[in-house]
Amino acid sequence: MLKLMALKPFSRHLPRGRTQMPSMAEAMAVLKELLEAGKLTPVIDRAYPLEQVPEAMRYLQSGRARGKIIITP
Repeated sequence: MLKLMALKPFSRHLPRGRTQMPSMAEAMAVLKELLEAGKLTPVIDRAYPLEQVPEAMRYLQSGRARGKIIITP
């Protein structure tokens, strides 16, 4: 979409960019429905206790994480 918007001034054949993004409330409602229906499953790579936040951040920044990391209390 962004690419089309960037190219629009250079081509008269591209569609006009008059689409609206959904509001945050609408997007969250759709996300909630997908989660509750089981159609969307978050991938959790690892869980770290609060004391190990620096180690968790290093792991996340290393690029080896295959999902989300969780910080537990």
